Amino acid sequence: MASNSVNPTNSPNTIVITGYDQSQVEVTQPITTVLEVGAVGPQGARGETGPAGPSGSSQPFSYVGGTTWATTSSLEVSGSFLVSGSSTFTNIGPAIFSGSITATEGISGSFSGSGADLFGIPASGITGLNLSQIATGSISASVGLGIESFQIISGSSNFLTVLNSGKVGIGTTSPTRKFEVQAVNDDLQIVFGRTGSFEGTGAIGANSLYALMLSRGVGYPLPLLVSRTNGRVSLNTYSDLGAQLGIKGSGTTSATTALLVQNANASASLSVLDDGYVGIGTATPTGNLHVVSGIYTPLRIDGRYTYFSNTTLATDAGAGYGFLYNYGTANYLRLGNDVVSSTDIRLGGSTNSTFAHNIILRNSGSESMRITSDGNVGIGTSTPTAALEIYKSGSTVLDVQGSQGQLFSVVDELSGSLMSVNDISGLPILEVFSDDTVVMGTYGTPGLTVSGSSASTGDLTVSGSLTVRTIGNATQITSVIQAGTGSLALVPSGSGAIVAAIPDGTVTGGNARGAGAVDLQLERSAANGVASGNYSVISGGSANRNSGGLSTISGGFLNVATGGYNSIGGGQQNTTSTDYSTISGGQSNTASTNTHATVVGGLNNTASGQYSVAGGLSNVASGFASSALGFGCTASGGRAMVFSDQSSCSGGYSAILGGTTNSITGGQRGVIVGGAGNSITSGDNSFVTNRNNKATAQSNSIFGGSINSGRVGGLGYLINQQVLSGDSFSAGYGTNQISMLVANRESTLTTGATTVLSLDGTGTTNLIIPNGNNRAWNVTVEYVAVCTAAGSGTTVVGDVVIGTDKFRFKRVSGTSTIGAVTNIELTQDASMTSAECQYSVGGSNDLQIEFVAPTTANATTFRVVAKVSLVEVAW
Repeated sequence: MASNSVNPTNSPNTIVITGYDQSQVEVTQPITTVLEVGAVGPQGARGETGPAGPSGSSQPFSYVGGTTWATTSSLEVSGSFLVSGSSTFTNIGPAIFSGSITATEGISGSFSGSGADLFGIPASGITGLNLSQIATGSISASVGLGIESFQIISGSSNFLTVLNSGKVGIGTTSPTRKFEVQAVNDDLQIVFGRTGSFEGTGAIGANSLYALMLSRGVGYPLPLLVSRTNGRVSLNTYSDLGAQLGIKGSGTTSATTALLVQNANASASLSVLDDGYVGIGTATPTGNLHVVSGIYTPLRIDGRYTYFSNTTLATDAGAGYGFLYNYGTANYLRLGNDVVSSTDIRLGGSTNSTFAHNIILRNSGSESMRITSDGNVGIGTSTPTAALEIYKSGSTVLDVQGSQGQLFSVVDELSGSLMSVNDISGLPILEVFSDDTVVMGTYGTPGLTVSGSSASTGDLTVSGSLTVRTIGNATQITSVIQAGTGSLALVPSGSGAIVAAIPDGTVTGGNARGAGAVDLQLERSAANGVASGNYSVISGGSANRNSGGLSTISGGFLNVATGGYNSIGGGQQNTTSTDYSTISGGQSNTASTNTHATVVGGLNNTASGQYSVAGGLSNVASGFASSALGFGCTASGGRAMVFSDQSSCSGGYSAILGGTTNSITGGQRGVIVGGAGNSITSGDNSFVTNRNNKATAQSNSIFGGSINSGRVGGLGYLINQQVLSGDSFSAGYGTNQISMLVANRESTLTTGATTVLSLDGTGTTNLIIPNGNNRAWNVTVEYVAVCTAAGSGTTVVGDVVIGTDKFRFKRVSGTSTIGAVTNIELTQDASMTSAECQYSVGGSNDLQIEFVAPTTANATTFRVVAKVSLVEVAW
């Protein structure tokens, strides 16, 4: 032990350790005092170097005797520190341990020190430490830099871990929070409360059933339980109440409250008493639902249906308050404002024996009015048999008053006036008496008095003669009133007709008319030239025939209506043969085949399509809801319109407006405006005007055209192509024109990737392909591209690039070529500096426009639109 020494002192049981080199120092007798080690003195003269001794083995610092250590000096042990006897450490100053501390029996006392002076307690902790033997003092330490944790361990069980991050764990060696407790076998993890009493105690992680429990004392329900399995909260109970929030009251009457919610002014917003009463706006509800409010809408119920069963809705049960009551067992609903006097409205249910499906108005317990289930209204009677039945005995039954007095009255009298209609002064102008007398006209000097079966005239004036007689034959009996030199026939009753000539089965009188018909025609060419259809009308004219029910011929000559609900306004030889058809007039027009056809006039027009319209000269509207007006036009397409000269339209929803010899033979929703010789042969949504132009693709627009005889105009052969044409060089369409196209594409691209623009935005169909094998274009492309979604790239949403390029493109003998591209303009936002459009010949000999994504793109979405202008020549 060259570098270690144990120096005995004059005091017994006292040693001084003046140095150590990790070799074993063994103390075999009890030591009560460790003297403070003084400062190292000056080095003495160097002696002669002796021979080297044998190497010793490194041994732990071992303290084998029970004793008391007391010092304020530093204690440093770089090897293991073994205490094999029961020892007491008192006021051990700053200590450094680089090995483990092992105690075979027990240690009591305290270590003092802080900061960097107290460190080196290894991660394995203090092993063999019997905590129950630390009766006095404490072991305190700060975990220094470089030390992972401070732990208290018994055997294989960890009691306490303090990490150098400041996190503390009980029951775990790796706490993830400032304070973390873990328990085994559902032991209470954290319990808090008064010592030795259950009053005011609680537990977190209580057991396998509950995560949180609070107690107010033995014999009381638990104020709070939180279920571990489903998170349900139960209040004032011993067990889970089976709801997400369960409250168990403390009684069964209104004397105790289970739930009370107050506002900021300590006023009750919601209350639930233990007898089940619920209060809104009150803490003392007196019903199952009691609402107290200072506003006009204390209770609002929204929903398609609201059901009541044996329920009263009332503001108060006494007189003077409104109520709504449903008598569930009696099956009717009662609405009133006074329970005591029984003044109410009652709505009867389906099973009510007294007034099922009836509405009853009662006043002071007596019925005043009833609306029955069949719609009859009874006033004064509970069994009305008419739409309105009024019963009143011995007085005025009905009295209608105006602002100036009585207008109408009916009295319940057996003699005298029974009913009167009065003028503004209240005097009767129509009065009915009990002796069957009816008086009409000025009061006191009536114009007409009817008594019994006779009539007398007062101031009633008839110009000429007035004759009433009955004539007829076996075919039909008609009552006739003939006045003066003219004639007027009226049907007095039954299903007879109003006629201008008495039916006799001959040309003179004609055949019998239809039921309810009106026939004022005086001349006919055959006996069937009459209004023979039920409720049909011939207002006049000659030789007209109407056999269609509810049809009308206003006049004219030789017009025929055979369909139901037809109308012919006049003219000559017009015919309607289908229901709901109309010919306004003209000559030799026909509305046939399908219903609701109309000819507005003209000559030789035919409307045969359902809902079609024709007019003018020799026009035909045969398509559904089609229209043909003008001369020699045909509209055969559904909803087609032709207002032109010698033009035809078979395309659905298409129109020819003006011009001559125009045609639409294919596609839908095409339009030709004016001009001559224009055509749309295929493709939807095209527009053509001027002369000798042809649209063959979808959404073409062609303007201009041929002005010289024998020449043709523009040709639309690409979708959405807009064409402005001049005279063609030869018989071919589109040899001399300018065009405009719009190509577009939306794609998600990465750095430098490309996408092809097309006329329909797909990039694969409707490409820009020249028509035929010999065509040259002067091409100008104006494009704009914008970033709409950055993806994972750095392109800025909303940044754009715009450019204008010009080049030559041609197709000769089936092969397309492209010339050098001249850039006219290129403007790029910061994140689009490498973006542009490129041009090439595609696999279908098409002009291929490709957008090149910028280097900032990564799963970035762009929208690109290009206006393609073509100056075209073909040969």
